Amino acid sequence: MYFSIIIPCYNAQNTLTRTLDSIKAQQVFVKEIILIDDGSQDHTQAIAKHYIENHLSCTIDYHYQTNQGPGAARNKGAYLAKGQYTLFLDNDDALCEGALALFHQTFMEHPQAKLLIAGANDINGQRKKSSIPNIYTNTLDILTAYWFGPLSIEGGATPIRTEVLKTTHYPENIKHGEDIVFFSRLLSQYPALILPIATLDSYRHPESLRNQQKSILSNGDKLTFILFDAHYLKPEYMIFRAQFHAQNLITLAHAALLLKQKSQSRAFLATAFQEYPKCFFKIRTLKMFLKTYL
Repeated sequence: MYFSIIIPCYNAQNTLTRTLDSIKAQQVFVKEIILIDDGSQDHTQAIAKHYIENHLSCTIDYHYQTNQGPGAARNKGAYLAKGQYTLFLDNDDALCEGALALFHQTFMEHPQAKLLIAGANDINGQRKKSSIPNIYTNTLDILTAYWFGPLSIEGGATPIRTEVLKTTHYPENIKHGEDIVFFSRLLSQYPALILPIATLDSYRHPESLRNQQKSILSNGDKLTFILFDAHYLKPEYMIFRAQFHAQNLITLAHAALLLKQKSQSRAFLATAFQEYPKCFFKIRTLKMFLKTYL
């Protein structure tokens, strides 16, 4: 048995079945599933209990806690993990067929790799968009592609050797972007291997997208200061701080605009321009700025 699969859950009664079913067909590679219920007020616990009793032969550990956010839930799961490898799934993700077998084989063939980065299918209603990562050969290229595009890293498509979780954890003082901090810190310390194939279906729905915008705004601009900490990132990565901060401010501006907070959106954009003037050379940013006056 190889994988500890950690699933933070929050009011997941409509999606958790799909997630667990996607693991069921691959459970020969699973040592344990760790469900961290982060204060659900629906039937999430009943679904977990049903699968424990009826569907899966691997161990399922269910833990309930008061709502503390995704970072705290994942850290608790990582602390409990006993498998060789750990995979963080969201409660509305689904593993693609054969994903765990591919991960296991790749880890066996590349013992130097501490984490694998595969692609994902973004599914929104009837629309499906696949994000397949390019091959990068050094850490700087991976990090800059992750921070500024085109690389996207999904927890459910990024298995990790459990041993490294003893030194690297999710930040618990932000509710959005904690994955950016976590994976950036991992990448700055340990070798990664890119797999140019989609291994995860990541589902979106209108309510989750709206909640995402609110979550983005709840952080303010803390993300940059948490990420660019010299204790975790090497000097050659710290030089990208201003550019990242401006990009994060533009993300905040976009979230504010979607939530009809136009004056707040303009304020974020003005600060972004002061931080990194080149950010306004993009047509998308200029269009956003104009929309704050319409």
